[in-house]
Amino acid sequence: MERTILLIESDAALRRRYRKFLEFEGYRVVSAGDEPTAHQMISRTGILDMVIAAVTSPSSGALESLLDELPNIPVLLTCEPGAPPTELPYPSLTKPVPPERLVFKVEQLLPVRQRSAPSV
Repeated sequence: MERTILLIESDAALRRRYRKFLEFEGYRVVSAGDEPTAHQMISRTGILDMVIAAVTSPSSGALESLLDELPNIPVLLTCEPGAPPTELPYPSLTKPVPPERLVFKVEQLLPVRQRSAPSV
């Protein structure tokens, strides 16, 4: 079963790169360049399995508001090098994130879904 990840990244090149590698690993990726666009994506996408979001400094509060609407969904933050630590209670990686590290972290955070047993 395909897992859906919402990717929020303002840097178009990084957004394309992350999306490419996640899709190569079999994930469905919906992406947005900012939080307002991400809000629209959520309503159109339906079920999400995870959010990967870039943290901007200073925070406008839009990301926190968005994540509050998605309880019980794993979140991974990406931060600029040297950025002050975020107060958000989620794991984070420093940008640019090497693709293999991004995929490794996603696999750590997403619980494994059990396949349905064939009916007899």
